[in-house]
Amino acid sequence: MLAVVVLLFGLFSNTYTVHFEGTAALREGQPLLYREVQIGSVDEVGVGKDLKLFAEVKIKHKFRDLFREGCAVSLDDGRLELTGVDRNRPALPDGATVSGLAGAMDYLRYGIDKVRDKIHDLQVQRDYDRLLAEMDRAWEKGKREFRKEWPEFKRRLKEMRNKVGPELKKEYEQVEETWKGKAEKAEKE
Repeated sequence: MLAVVVLLFGLFSNTYTVHFEGTAALREGQPLLYREVQIGSVDEVGVGKDLKLFAEVKIKHKFRDLFREGCAVSLDDGRLELTGVDRNRPALPDGATVSGLAGAMDYLRYGIDKVRDKIHDLQVQRDYDRLLAEMDRAWEKGKREFRKEWPEFKRRLKEMRNKVGPELKKEYEQVEETWKGKAEKAEKE
């Protein structure tokens, strides 16, 4: 029995905390995938002192270097998957916190934040922050309010994408793919 425990401990060496802003249907033992390969599983699910949902995930030793700055864990149609892995970014240490993406606003915030940090124009950064705050307020009022305002939000997001300049345009488009369709999906619900 002790050998089994030691073997399992060796297979699941790193633990990361995934924080979700909204609700997420998580369960202990749920597999965590990366490109259809199981790299770990949910060890614990709980609610933190901030009243936000979190999941502790244990990662198999051989996959621990996939967790990099800027990555996130998405939950879509019951599948838990590591996304946004960039091998050029530093690896996260054991015990680090990672963003959880479960709803439309999580995806939008993740995408905007990922690009925002690389924008040097302070006015464009402020515009991003203001738009995200407005989107958060509309989302908090409910899906109906968000649906009503989504066409204007989408127009402003496109306008900002055009302001980021050629050096970030490609990255913005890649990030946009991460959450493309999430808000539209919420718009139809």
